Amino acid sequence: MMSILNSKIFFSQIVTLKRKFYNKELYYLSYFFKITRIEPVSIIIKNNYLLFLVKNEDFFNARENLNRLRQRLKNFKVLVIREVPTLLRLIFSFFPDTYIHDIHLEREKFSKNVIITLYFIFDMDRGIAVGNNGVYINTINYIFNNSVNFQRNIKYKIKIQCKRIFL
Repeated sequence: MMSILNSKIFFSQIVTLKRKFYNKELYYLSYFFKITRIEPVSIIIKNNYLLFLVKNEDFFNARENLNRLRQRLKNFKVLVIREVPTLLRLIFSFFPDTYIHDIHLEREKFSKNVIITLYFIFDMDRGIAVGNNGVYINTINYIFNNSVNFQRNIKYKIKIQCKRIFL
């Protein structure tokens, strides 16, 4: 486990998401704009998830249209995520409907790999965070390892895991 100061520094890093749009992403970008009148900052399609990242100020307006988007895009699990500048806030934005009780950071000794453990009190929250057969947490790990850029150009291999804490 890292020290509290190192954890604070690590979690407060400025991060950005890669913005690569292929034809499929451009199609859904225009579709999202047609429904919500909000232009998403980025779109991520992975493992049957369709994630629309929007600016923080547009988040609640976009979320109002979430049910309509889910009804029309039944092949996908549609999520609206707010784009935030720091790593910790980005982690929390990927788990909007869950209560995360605690978060711990570990660094592997001989590599730059980082393990972020999210602790949940309730099984239901942990189940939402992991998803069916772990598909959602695998999607999140893929995003953090392939789409998240750190400000200092340090490439961390991040693994996010979810555990239930017993009080």
